[in-house]
Amino acid sequence: MAREACDEPGKAVIAEVYGRGAESYAAVLDPTLRPLIERRIDRADLAPGRSVLDLATGTGAVARAAAACGATVVGADIARPMVALARRLSGKSIDFVAADAAALPLTAASFDVVTLGLSLSHLVDRPASLAEVVRVLRPGGRLVASSWAGGKANPAFSAILDVLRRHASGPVHPFAELLDESTWSNTESGRAVLHDAGFAPVHVTTDTMSAKYASPDDAVAWAFAWPSYGNTVRDLDEATRASVYREAVATLRKMDGLGWTASFHCYVATKSGH
Repeated sequence: MAREACDEPGKAVIAEVYGRGAESYAAVLDPTLRPLIERRIDRADLAPGRSVLDLATGTGAVARAAAACGATVVGADIARPMVALARRLSGKSIDFVAADAAALPLTAASFDVVTLGLSLSHLVDRPASLAEVVRVLRPGGRLVASSWAGGKANPAFSAILDVLRRHASGPVHPFAELLDESTWSNTESGRAVLHDAGFAPVHVTTDTMSAKYASPDDAVAWAFAWPSYGNTVRDLDEATRASVYREAVATLRKMDGLGWTASFHCYVATKSGH
């Protein structure tokens, strides 16, 4: 029997924070992250009749893009409010389930492709989670997963977080210690982890995404749409929260520009040994 999605303290924190931020994620982040979604779908090489598991599906944006290619899609996420929102935003052809990546309530060898968007670093129980991915993939099936790479340049975002740090009573990121960004930003270590988990070959491509916030207000809204930082803001009292927004916008109005650049890796790993 599969464990409940939130039965471990670290995972419960992630589930709660992402659940609280579901609506903002869909409204603010999904549109700006569309280029990442499209590139991941392109590398998944989907076709009608293929079966896809979108792990850490969040608001279901990748699941919907996969379904638009004619694939049969299941979306799974640890945050139940995210799953509920994904169901509301998606067609009935997509099946969504609240589940822990380390204990998927899904049949073995039932998917051609598993997609995982920017959540490699969020696999708290990485060995068990990758073992589950291998288990549910058919022979020759592929994992298509993304991670942030190094080289981010986002002065506006950094300035906003500096303001939040001055007003918050504790860490501005509620589960930073649970994340493992370093393994996946280094493609050599990322390849090694996937190879050890049962994938070969493992290919990695790196893309750069550039954009510009339309205004200081948009930049602040984008920063706090990320569930981790938005959670910290929501926990502030009303007056402090207003001060954070006001000070952040004022700070950005003094800056020269609102452009940003970020790089990300896309791992395409084939289930080996079969």
